[in-house]
Amino acid sequence: MNSERSGSSLPLEERILSTFSHDMRSPLGLIKGTVEVLLMQSSTPEMTVALEIIRNQALVSLDLVDNMLCQSKIQQKCLSLLPRQNELSELSLQIDSQLNLICESAGIQVITHFSENAGNSEQVWNGDESYLLLAIRNLARHLCSLSQDKQIEFHLNVSGAKLELLFLSDCDSKQLLNPPEKKGFTPAEPGLAQDLVSQLGGSFTKTIADKKSTLTVILPGVLSAVQPSKLQTTANKSSVPLQTLIWILDPSQEQSSFLEPFLMSEGFEVRVFNSLSELSKEKSKPGIFVVNLKSEEEHKTFKASPQNAVPTVFLKNPVQADQVLEQIRAAFSKTPKERRSA
Repeated sequence: MNSERSGSSLPLEERILSTFSHDMRSPLGLIKGTVEVLLMQSSTPEMTVALEIIRNQALVSLDLVDNMLCQSKIQQKCLSLLPRQNELSELSLQIDSQLNLICESAGIQVITHFSENAGNSEQVWNGDESYLLLAIRNLARHLCSLSQDKQIEFHLNVSGAKLELLFLSDCDSKQLLNPPEKKGFTPAEPGLAQDLVSQLGGSFTKTIADKKSTLTVILPGVLSAVQPSKLQTTANKSSVPLQTLIWILDPSQEQSSFLEPFLMSEGFEVRVFNSLSELSKEKSKPGIFVVNLKSEEEHKTFKASPQNAVPTVFLKNPVQADQVLEQIRAAFSKTPKERRSA
């Protein structure tokens, strides 16, 4: 985003929407994160169904907020993309999970097909996956509202340096990209999806064959291997990729109870450790540590461990979730030498 458009120089409408977005996303994200933690601990089918309904409604509400903010930014020509290296195997799992979640809640069967090279962990898509996934969710909900035979087919292919996303349904091809007649409070905006794909450098095509309408989305940005020198990004050094694994070391369990759902709602994967001895048995490493240790001896033990080479945030009371997120971004930007000397 252009720095001249920051702060009070932003149009009033956008400032209001930005404030509204932040104020709405924080509690909704916390609800979503908390419910996901409870789902992992659910002991009865009835409890699982109830929690899934709450999670789905939180996701719909979050997408409504994101849709309003994105539309405003596109209109003001100040939508800021944050391209990242997204492993195709991980991106495929995210798309599959979100399509199944949306279609299942709408009573629609979704059949997904992923080409063999779409599961290649050596290939990456360089783009802003948060906006891509938002576009896919809008299209999926739109197609669900139009489907007559209650079935949608999705294909993800990799063709050279491009991603090909194909949506097949029995929908009238004239309706594929038209706004739904009854939108209600469902974030199903095909027009916004088109705008987002265009912002990502992609394109749409519509075809019809064998009574099936096909909507094809083509996106550039596939790299055969991680090639940092060729990546175009607007992120600064302190940006933290989504899906980063965060380990929380919190023997007192005072901070992890609220930090775990909060960080999950921000798109991170989180694990909690209750002791240094428990942590010492773990051979793998996280992307970032969040540490809450009381005694000086515990601090010395942790700093002397090999794990200290990982970006680390040491908590100090009182703890504010937003401040921890800023500290995580700052810690991620430090070099291993800086972390060891901290």
